[in-house]
Parts: sequence; C-alpha cells; structure tokens
Amino acid sequence: MLKYDWKRNATTLLGALAVLLIVQVVSTVTGSMRNWEPGVMMILSLLAYGSASALLLVLT
Repeated sequence: MLKYDWKRNATTLLGALAVLLIVQVVSTVTGSMRNWEPGVMMILSLLAYGSASALLLVLT
C-alpha cells in the first residue's frame, strides 16, 4: 500500500522538498547578508518546515 501511495504522491512531495530547500537556502543567505538576528532566520525556517509538514498531513 505504501508503495502505491509513494508513486502517486512522489512528484508533489519531491516538489515540496525542493521548494523547502530553496526557501531554506534563500532565507539563510539573505539573513547573513543583511545581518538579521538568528531568531528571525529560525522563525522563517520553522514556518517553512511547518508549511511542508501541513502539506504532508493534507496529502495523507
């Protein structure tokens, strides 16, 4: 059963993973260049991971 679910949802999950990775890199690079506080970068990362986990919850 898990194999068929993975085949059906693989493109959506891999797309979400790619977007999450891009958001993480952009927020880290932008935060370091603009001298943001580490807490701001942490909050942005938590929001990105929260959105990705909500997507996974909705898909299941």
